[in-house]
Amino acid sequence: MSNDKIEIIKWEPDFKNFPNTIYIASLIDDYEGFRVIVKSENSSEHFRFKFNNYISYRNADEGARLKSLNLFPFNSRQWCLFKAEKSDFISWIVKESGGIYLEEAITHYFFVTPNDIIEVLSLEEPEFEEL
Repeated sequence: MSNDKIEIIKWEPDFKNFPNTIYIASLIDDYEGFRVIVKSENSSEHFRFKFNNYISYRNADEGARLKSLNLFPFNSRQWCLFKAEKSDFISWIVKESGGIYLEEAITHYFFVTPNDIIEVLSLEEPEFEEL
């Protein structure tokens, strides 16, 4: 599958006033799972996304992903959270796992900031909360 066949859609977790633009405050991978902590532009609001059943994640500088930026329906100043049901990343992990995972069971989540693109492959939607 090539990136031009990816259908990335806007992902809107149920937050009251989630900001359009976010920045990464921290990424934590430990015995509790993988957590993405993001903050608003003014840094007063923080939000935690906890992936309990994740398979893989990666982080890249936004500037190194110029081709991928065109795949998102909005730029990182208009909206920042996206997901996809099919992607090269999902296909790769299914192949690497030797068939342990089914492609249709995995969701590809994107956290797009002015500086980074964090991608997470997960078998379930993350828990999220405002901190």
